[in-house]
Amino acid sequence: SYPIRQGDVFLIPKNHAHAYSSSQEIKVNSILLRNNLVFQAFPEILTEPALCCFRDLEPRFRKNDNFQNHLHLSEEELKTLLTFWEFMNQENTLQSEHSSNVLWALLHCFLVHLCRYFGKHAGNRGQKLMKLADVMKYIEQHYSAPISCKELVRLAGQNRLAFNDLFQQATGHAPREYILLFRLTKAKERLRNTTMSIKEIAADCGFCDAGYFCQQFKKRCALSPRQYREESGTETEENILGELWG
Repeated sequence: SYPIRQGDVFLIPKNHAHAYSSSQEIKVNSILLRNNLVFQAFPEILTEPALCCFRDLEPRFRKNDNFQNHLHLSEEELKTLLTFWEFMNQENTLQSEHSSNVLWALLHCFLVHLCRYFGKHAGNRGQKLMKLADVMKYIEQHYSAPISCKELVRLAGQNRLAFNDLFQQATGHAPREYILLFRLTKAKERLRNTTMSIKEIAADCGFCDAGYFCQQFKKRCALSPRQYREESGTETEENILGELWG
């Protein structure tokens, strides 16, 4: 249980039951985000470290941090987000010819401001999470090339031991294992959605040797890349972080 107050903004992860007690003096507004739809529409937001913190990291550290790193808005900031909220409700009620386009535009503005405020208000622990989000972004952008753990430690702004501990807490994996799993997940995307050869996919996803790629793929997926491609016709698109973090 955590106390909340006016101006608090936080994400409740998928499949997490929750309830509010003694909240008569607070009006609670909720937005249900269907990840695939939202982030297919706004892919650039996925690269925002602040969104990674808000959506993935803060909820994972919430119990250990006793809810101290959630976003708390000033009165003016809350007023801004509520303005977007009210406009979205109006458009949803209106349902005019162009309401869908207006709703997406308003949601985009809402999420951009959310990222801006999270980055602005991140405290000491929040800054560490933001640095960790920079590391996640770096991995996402450079997974097809060799990745140096030394570079990841530099981006995190911590010593190697502290970084490894924080990374393990956040992802459930050591950095090298996480990078391997990330590459395998991207390889799955290519197996499902392209006609690239196994060798091409291995190289494109950061594996210098196709044999090693096939070995690691089968070890973790219980299928060879070729078997996976043959059997994946009915699979839906996976969320990379969801697959890696559970």
